[in-house]
Amino acid sequence: MTKTKLIIPLIIIPMIILLMFSCIDSISRTKDQSNYEPYIKPDSAFMSKSLAFAEEHQWVSFHLSVLRLEESNMLQDGPAYDVIIKYNGENSMVFFCDNFNHFVVTKENPEIRSLHWDCLSMAWFYFYPIPFIDTKPYLKMLTSCKRDIDGTTPYFRFQSDWAMGQADFMVNADTFTLCRAGHKTYFWNDLYRFHDISFEDRQHYVDSIMEKD
Repeated sequence: MTKTKLIIPLIIIPMIILLMFSCIDSISRTKDQSNYEPYIKPDSAFMSKSLAFAEEHQWVSFHLSVLRLEESNMLQDGPAYDVIIKYNGENSMVFFCDNFNHFVVTKENPEIRSLHWDCLSMAWFYFYPIPFIDTKPYLKMLTSCKRDIDGTTPYFRFQSDWAMGQADFMVNADTFTLCRAGHKTYFWNDLYRFHDISFEDRQHYVDSIMEKD
């Protein structure tokens, strides 16, 4: 009986110690992970950043270029667009111009041509605040959002599950501008870059182009 009483504490005490260490280690790892990579709900984060951008700027224009990494690991030039956006609720406007033609998206003409949508959808961060452009399908495909830093520049990185592959977006945390986007599929790896971002009023320029039609 005495031996049994001695054996039980000798078994239980090590188990308690192991359990304590296991709990401490688990708490430590959870804390480290939360500090390094805090969970951010991707859809709500995306919406808040996109809306904040539109509230700060009535106009934004940029040059969008696409680079495609082929199976041979050679970079090929893809489509290039000049994009001008005016945020004004139901009276918002998006102007696109490529090497061959141009067109305007408005409430009366809300469709983005299918020929361009695959490339221009990489800029949908800017399209989300426009009420008549349907971006809900893309919002539903967002899978994660991580806050990180590139050198001295803080940014939010969104990842998304798209048809045939994955897409990701890097949004500058200070200016809310879209820095870079990518789309990896089974066949190619596309890199989308945004150059010459401006917040100037471009109405006169758009009118002058459209008057030539």
